[in-house]
Amino acid sequence: SVKERFERCLDLYLCPRAMKRRLNIDPESLVPQLPRASDLRPFPTAKCVRYEVPGETESVMVRCLAVSPDGQFLASGGEDGVARLWEVQSGRLLKSWDLAEVVRSSGEEDGREGEKDEPDEETPTQKQQPIASLEWNPNRSHHVLLAAVGKCAVVISTGTAGLDDAEVTGALLSAASKCKNGGNIAPDSRAAKAVRWISLRKQKKSAGTPVSAFGGTSGPVALLRTGKDVSSVKWHRKGDYFTTVSPKASASAVLIHQLSKAASQQPFGKSKGGEAQLACFHPQKPFLFVA
Repeated sequence: SVKERFERCLDLYLCPRAMKRRLNIDPESLVPQLPRASDLRPFPTAKCVRYEVPGETESVMVRCLAVSPDGQFLASGGEDGVARLWEVQSGRLLKSWDLAEVVRSSGEEDGREGEKDEPDEETPTQKQQPIASLEWNPNRSHHVLLAAVGKCAVVISTGTAGLDDAEVTGALLSAASKCKNGGNIAPDSRAAKAVRWISLRKQKKSAGTPVSAFGGTSGPVALLRTGKDVSSVKWHRKGDYFTTVSPKASASAVLIHQLSKAASQQPFGKSKGGEAQLACFHPQKPFLFVA
């Protein structure tokens, strides 16, 4: 018992002198390391949408693309002369217009075509005329497409407008859809010999159900027939004026058109020493650039 008491007293005596180790630990090191956010994603970071025509096994070469100003719709022009309207998010085909057939049928109905144009050696294959250029109207209120097919530039109402935009688009296309005698072009002007406006409202095949409930008219509304193949079309920023370029047309290679009046003008009286390839407007100033 004496020994036990001695050990207890010894423990109490030496207790304050016991060696204690102080650990210097960084608090941040106690927090478990979190994985990177990229490792936690249960979904792909890139989205791939294929725009395919349902029911078609053979693919058609796409020659040109145009996106609507709001980014909701995509228009494509194919080697087969068909313009197609797609929904960007889903890749769903909304509308398709056979512009090569529209151009061919309008040429048969146009009584003055034989007087204006030279004989075309490629008439048997005219149905397969590709769409060389496709442009969406840059004005958000104008739901209009412009396509170059063969010797023609076709004006298309997309039918994607809302309640307010449908009225604005209808007013813009009113003159073109009702044009007669080649449009509102002065008979003695240079443009009268170079281009002719033709209304397509009599063609039932060109009309269709609009995508939007307030879309109004959907499909080709009018076309502009020139003497040579049209290779390029470009809109002005405000969405009323546009240009067409026909490299083989010499002095009338570049033409300026106003959609709201169904009128055209030829800015150059003679060729400038080479074939015109492209023309575009200045976004703010009244300048026209020609390559």
